[in-house]
Formats: sequence, C-alpha cells, structure tokens
Amino acid sequence: MERLNSLVKELKGKSLAELKGYREPDDDVVDVMRCVAILVGHSKPDEVMEWRPIKVMLGKTGKQSLKKRILSINLETLDQALILKAGKWLEKIKDSDHVAEISQAAMTFYEWSKGLIREATNFHKNKNDVSEELLHLRLDRDNAGAVLQEDETGDDWKWL
Repeated sequence: MERLNSLVKELKGKSLAELKGYREPDDDVVDVMRCVAILVGHSKPDEVMEWRPIKVMLGKTGKQSLKKRILSINLETLDQALILKAGKWLEKIKDSDHVAEISQAAMTFYEWSKGLIREATNFHKNKNDVSEELLHLRLDRDNAGAVLQEDETGDDWKWL
C-alpha cells in the first residue's frame, strides 16, 4: 500500500487541475476516474456516470480532498462489491499507454487503481473470503466488453 500511496502523494495540484479542466475527456480517462471515484466511496451511478460529478470530486479540499480520501483507504474495510465495480471500469481500458499520452495524472490514477484492486483481492484471498467473481477479474486483457447500466431503482448498477 505504501508504494501505491506514494504515487498519489507525488501528484501535483497542477496535474489534478489539468484533469478537472477537461470539458469532455477521452473515454479511457473518464473510466479511470470512475474507478477512482468508486474506490474512494462514490458508489451510486449518479456520482460516477457523468464527468461533472467526477470534476466536483477532483475539486474537493480538506478532509474530502481526493488525495486524503485515497490515503485513508483501508484494505480491511474496502468492500469487495466496490472493488469489483471499480475493476470492471479498468477492464474497459484498451490501452494504458493511450491514457498516459492524454494525461499523466490519469495514468497515475490508473496505476494506483490497478495496484489497489490487486492488493485488495490478494488481501481477501489470504483471508479466504474473496468472491469468485473478484478472483476472475482480469485487469490485463484488452477489453472486457461489459456494459454497465443503472438498475431498476437507480440506486445501483448491473453488468450486462
């Protein structure tokens, strides 16, 4: 976790401002930031399906700042369902080099998210309480082809 957290600690405010400044970022950048949003606790569709709420998350300061929220994540309390949702967004990314070409900050968040999901999966695996679905999450394949839609209530998602 320390290595992953150091990636985020090293991010400059200018890099976050660059991300926040995008009006309509590339889909891969949005997917990376959706993943980050989910991992820090934004689990409702209206919090991550559009870019605007993600921009709001990027602009938070103080205790609610993205960096502080990331650095306060505890593997023991990180919900497997959220890990799986976040991982599904990362699976959609076709080419991480493409993310790096667009935004170094997005690439940092991509590496952090991918590493956190792996560490969390291993943590739960070692405790023998990992879900089958989480074990089969593939973060290194080209494209998962999954489609995410809101459920009937609008409070959660379902994968098709």
